[in-house]
Amino acid sequence: MALAVTMAACGSSSSDSGPAVEPGDPSLTGSPIKLMVIAQLTATNQAETPQTVSAAKASASAINARGGIGGRPLQILSCDDKVDANAAAACARKAVSDGAVATVGQVSAMGAAINPVLQQNGMANIGPYPLSASDFSSPSSFPLCAGGPAAIAGVARNLGTNGAETVGLAYFGNAAGATSVPFVTTGLAGTGAKAGPKVPVPPGTADLAPVAAATTKGADAAVLALQPDDAVHFVQVARQSGNTAKLGMPAQDPGLFKKLGGAGDGLYVATQFAPQSSSVPGIKQFLADMEKYARGTRLDDYALNAWLGVQAFEKMLAQQKPATIDTATVKAGMSRLVNLDLGGVVAPYTTTKESEMPGLNRIFGPQVQLGTIKNGQIVTDGKWVNPFLPASGG
Repeated sequence: MALAVTMAACGSSSSDSGPAVEPGDPSLTGSPIKLMVIAQLTATNQAETPQTVSAAKASASAINARGGIGGRPLQILSCDDKVDANAAAACARKAVSDGAVATVGQVSAMGAAINPVLQQNGMANIGPYPLSASDFSSPSSFPLCAGGPAAIAGVARNLGTNGAETVGLAYFGNAAGATSVPFVTTGLAGTGAKAGPKVPVPPGTADLAPVAAATTKGADAAVLALQPDDAVHFVQVARQSGNTAKLGMPAQDPGLFKKLGGAGDGLYVATQFAPQSSSVPGIKQFLADMEKYARGTRLDDYALNAWLGVQAFEKMLAQQKPATIDTATVKAGMSRLVNLDLGGVVAPYTTTKESEMPGLNRIFGPQVQLGTIKNGQIVTDGKWVNPFLPASGG
């Protein structure tokens, strides 16, 4: 049921081309602990996500600089899914054959090919950015955020609790994009607002002015569940035409709001991670690690998620204290987490009970933060809200 609705996924395998061990304390002499990032690394469009590997390596480098894992260094492997199910499955098999104890920070729409291989080999998929139904349901999957469903429901919740009466939806015009429709209704529950027009938008539509008009016909607000560049274009043409409807979109790439300039001010957003402008400890550490070890990397949600996946691995070991570190103990440890503190980047993370939402049972962290855009930055009150619950209980 729940597929990617804010990104077109892209990306035989290629192994890590970086150093054998991520930079860190030279006194780390134990055998490396290997983690693999599976992502779309050689896509030919904007969906290429090499920042995931850079961010995971930066995270590992910072851990190694602090002494590694019990004196052992972390090593980040990477593999390109090439937007191909066979290549993605090969990546999962490579994670096994190369001795990785888990995968981390995955950005791939090929979860249906990856997760069964990991499950068969008892390996955890830590922090996949959920882009396929398998990522939301596989016993191997431990997403740290709730992906498109929570983002779309969160934007609708934000609009509904801020005066909107009828909320339209412009969504990515394919079968995956259509899955955003029920999440708008879910997000509006308890707000008093109702769902309005639902307009599919083929990717790369040159003229979005008619789309903006159709989405807000009879509606005073709209959720934009579109490719990021199309969402930016929608906002621009809507404002240029004098359309005053309240507009909202997932906050996935902070850089997009700077592109909008003044046209972006007042946008309603939902973010699955604490804003990068916030002062929570995890965000401060993320930015410092990226500046030191991966300067120039694109700092979007995919990068933050990959960095956080490596941090979650370290913190899981500290909480669970397994006697050995292998695929079995890592997966078991990930299954027993209770209120794991990830530095405020996400809400405290518990995995001992699955979600009761059909098809979304592996959502352990459904919460989002709601906010607006001001001077190109995401501004929230720092509170976590569950948009899958009615507004009175969210």
